[in-house]
Amino acid sequence: MTVLPLFTLIWLASETGIGAAYRSEVKAAIVGLGDLRSESAIFLSANVIGSAISIGLAAIPGWIEFVQSQVPILPLLLAALVLIPLAAACFIPNSIFVVILAQLLGQSPIGVAHPLALGLTLVVAWASAVAVSPISAMSLITAGQSGVSPQRVAWRWNSIFTAIVVGLTVVAVWALVSLGL
Repeated sequence: MTVLPLFTLIWLASETGIGAAYRSEVKAAIVGLGDLRSESAIFLSANVIGSAISIGLAAIPGWIEFVQSQVPILPLLLAALVLIPLAAACFIPNSIFVVILAQLLGQSPIGVAHPLALGLTLVVAWASAVAVSPISAMSLITAGQSGVSPQRVAWRWNSIFTAIVVGLTVVAVWALVSLGL
C-alpha cells in the first residue's frame, strides 16, 4: 500500500515537474486514494473468502482421495483457464477462484507433478479475468478516463485480447503438461 502512492508522486513529478501543476495533480491523487482503499478492501476480502472456501472444500470427505487419484490434469487446468475469466465477467472477484485453486491444488499431487502448468494457468486466468471483469480497477479507471461504461471496456474492448491470450495459453499449458512440467 505504501509503494503505489510513492510511485504515483514520482510519476507525477516526472510528467509535470514540481510546480503548481504538480501540486494540483498530487491533490487529485490524494482525493483518489479513497478508491484505492476500496479496491484493496475488495481484494483482501476476496482472498479471505477464497481461503475460507478452500479450507471448507479440503475438509470434505473424499477430497484427498480425489486429488490423489488419477485426475486428468489437462482438462482441469483448461477448465480453470476458461471458467475464472467467465466468473469475473459475471462480476465475481476472480481472486476467490485463484486462491481456492492455488490452495487446493498447489500442494496436491497435481500441483507437485505439474507446477509450471498450474502456475501459468492461474496467472493467465487471473490476468485474463482482470481484463474482462467490469469491477476490476483496470476496467473502472479505463471507463472513467474514456467516458464509457466498465462493461464496454471489459466485455467489448478487452474480450478479443483475452480470447487470444487464453487460446495461446491453452497451447502452452498443453505443452507443459505434455512435458511433465
